Amino acid sequence: MDNKEQFPIHVFPKSLQDFIIESSEALNCPIDFIAMPVLSSFGLAIGSKAVAEVKKDWKESPVLFAAIVAEPGAKKSPALKMGTIAVDALQKEYAEVYKSQKEAYNKNLEAYDEELGKWKMLTKKERLEKEKPQKPVPPTLEQIKTNDATIEALSGLLQKQPLGIIFIQDELVGWVKGMNQYRQGNGSDQEKWLSFWSCADTIINRKSEDEPQYLNRPFVNVLGCIQPDVLDELSKSKDNGFIDRILFAMPPPVKLNYTEKEVDLTLKDSFIRAFKKTYFHKASDELPISVKFAKSTHDRFSDYLNNTLYEEMNSDETPYYLRGILSKFAGYTVRFALIIEACKFGFGESEFKEISLDSLEKAIELTTFFKSQAAKIQNVLHSSTIDKKINQSMVWIKKHGGICSLRDIYTKKVAGCKNKTQAQKLVDEMLDRSLISLEKRKPENGGKESTFIILKGIKHQPI
Repeated sequence: MDNKEQFPIHVFPKSLQDFIIESSEALNCPIDFIAMPVLSSFGLAIGSKAVAEVKKDWKESPVLFAAIVAEPGAKKSPALKMGTIAVDALQKEYAEVYKSQKEAYNKNLEAYDEELGKWKMLTKKERLEKEKPQKPVPPTLEQIKTNDATIEALSGLLQKQPLGIIFIQDELVGWVKGMNQYRQGNGSDQEKWLSFWSCADTIINRKSEDEPQYLNRPFVNVLGCIQPDVLDELSKSKDNGFIDRILFAMPPPVKLNYTEKEVDLTLKDSFIRAFKKTYFHKASDELPISVKFAKSTHDRFSDYLNNTLYEEMNSDETPYYLRGILSKFAGYTVRFALIIEACKFGFGESEFKEISLDSLEKAIELTTFFKSQAAKIQNVLHSSTIDKKINQSMVWIKKHGGICSLRDIYTKKVAGCKNKTQAQKLVDEMLDRSLISLEKRKPENGGKESTFIILKGIKHQPI
């Protein structure tokens, strides 16, 4: 396997690397299955408390939409549970606190009912002289994880938990299918999820509520699994770049084999302590804090964007369907750097005051890995003949100034089109995907008006 297609677990502190390796060996699954939840867990540990600041007008929150892709029986679910044991440990503590508070509340409620009954037995004059008993306030469960993806449930949860939550679901296809299920697919749930990905202020309007709910910088990490044969369900969503925001890991299968291997408890405890240390770290009373790039980090990031990522996006060899995905990796690289720096803080290797060059270099390695995974996923989704023809035609049109006529398509046999009918079918498909526009023009040197195909997003030569 190419190194760039192997999850680079060396981006994590040594103890966490050992936890990931031992967990994958004990469960007999790829390391990706453990590393993805670990990465997402530390994103939650930061939550809405901090942002990475590239420059004044470019800040990123550590939100991740992460999906593990594998066939049934590949140990995805057990790995998901193992990789989020730190989240579960904290959630269990909150549940114990809630249980204790609820028991105390029930006792106080009984005492309240008794005192209220006595108060009601008093005369009107006596009631005026004695204060009415106050009903105890019921406790609230501190919740940092959920498997309920409805906007109604999330908005209520996020109002109670402003630091952020993680949404975990074994089968992520249900997450996508459930969007707008009560509105025949005509609602705005997917747009709300796009806002969550950006950690953008969101207003939730629901008929069941008297007033709209305003969510200030809502933080939701998404983590789950999906089978390869239902990947196309994700691509059926609106053409709004939703699938471009999902980080995929689709490693080759591991040969099933029973093992007596178990994960060292000290490694589990180390992971949990580091997670809690990061989660409860509050560097300032005013949140979020901005964690800036060191000077050397900023210079390296600028070089990486201009000479690697953007160069790849601008290349004629890059398929059109990968360009939107690549554009998201500029922000994801910043998010990875912030998470890695916070992870190092949890293990005592950083003060979490700025993003170091080391953290950025490791973030770039993560980006390289996830780019390779995105290409694998898109090759599965775009393996049809028409997709290949579209990509070939876009490359040809761009090389010829970004503009051509329908006649050019079939006379030059672009993408194998041998006649006008085949060319028209190809052009119609490109129009449906908003890749081109059509415009009627007369050539500069005169002649009959013709319809020209104009490639979107680039400067084209005059006719």
